[in-house]
Amino acid sequence: MADKNITLRQKNTSGVYDKLYTKTTATQSKLSTATAALFGDGTSDADAALAKIADTVKSIGNVQVKVVDPNGNPIQGARITGLYGTPTTASDGTAHGVLQTNPISISSPYIDLKDQTADASGYVGSFDVLVVTLPVVGENAITRITSSKTVKFSKAVKTVDVCCVGGGGGGSGGSGSTMSGYQVEVPFHGKGGAGGNIVNSYGISITSDINYSIIIAAGGTGSEELKYITSNRFEEKHNPGGQGGTTSFLSITATGGNGATATGGVGTSSNGGNGGAGVATGTEFDDGSTYYSGGGANGAGLSTTGAPSGGTPYGGDGGYVQYRNTGSAPVAGGNGKGPGGGGGGGNGSVNEADHIEYLTKGGNGADGLVAIRFHF
Repeated sequence: MADKNITLRQKNTSGVYDKLYTKTTATQSKLSTATAALFGDGTSDADAALAKIADTVKSIGNVQVKVVDPNGNPIQGARITGLYGTPTTASDGTAHGVLQTNPISISSPYIDLKDQTADASGYVGSFDVLVVTLPVVGENAITRITSSKTVKFSKAVKTVDVCCVGGGGGGSGGSGSTMSGYQVEVPFHGKGGAGGNIVNSYGISITSDINYSIIIAAGGTGSEELKYITSNRFEEKHNPGGQGGTTSFLSITATGGNGATATGGVGTSSNGGNGGAGVATGTEFDDGSTYYSGGGANGAGLSTTGAPSGGTPYGGDGGYVQYRNTGSAPVAGGNGKGPGGGGGGGNGSVNEADHIEYLTKGGNGADGLVAIRFHF
């Protein structure tokens, strides 16, 4: 009879047969003995069991969240802070958990989509899903990165422009030598390191959901001071500064600035020019205003006007000493001040006793940078 349509009727007091209707299928669907025992309170049908489950969900404060991009595509790997356990979204963009703090915060797994917050209070204990859209960072928006990492792009991006800045070169330290036949020692001032190269590239196509590596160059190390005495007349010997490293992203590379050479000038100092020794020219995306790099200044030795200034905008200042025989501490060559800046040269000077005391190290070059401009 299971494959037959059966209608149940019951004879009433008037002798007429009324058709019987059950209240709901759920109330007539009985739980098995084992399932009913799990509730432990006499619950025996499906309707009562579902009501019990719904009340429990409400009481524990569960929230369901779905994260999508501006085109409605689900986002996998978005981290949700504010739900217990800080879950991340699955491949369908969903995650759930008990609400602990409100509003919740959603961290984007993509460099081109912004983080977002959302009010989850109306979804606590509900079977409704809170849908959160992560917005794009904006057309022509620029993100600047100063440490090596991997990044991913969403499906929303069409192309990107990239600016890479190499690491600045290190400055050389101060040193000295003895004039032939004399006891007078001659100071030599360290030179400034060169700024890192700046390389722009435009309209680069990318693939979404791929991990791309960004390598940010380290700046070259400034050399230590070197006290060197020789019988050769005016012989100089400096420790050279370290070469700046290479920055790379999406097959675009920018080499680092040269470290300062192992030769100095007697009693000379000069400011480093932008890009030091001409190895770095240009601006970010050729905008004519956003400069990086800058060569480090040479050491000054004795100076009453302070440190020589590094090249615009991020070259390190040169080393110097303001007074002799007064206990003044010599100032070492300055480090590069920003992305690509070269380190300043160390100081070299003598005191009144014809003995070199004021020797200092060269400054370190600054690390590089990657700037990304987005097109949607």
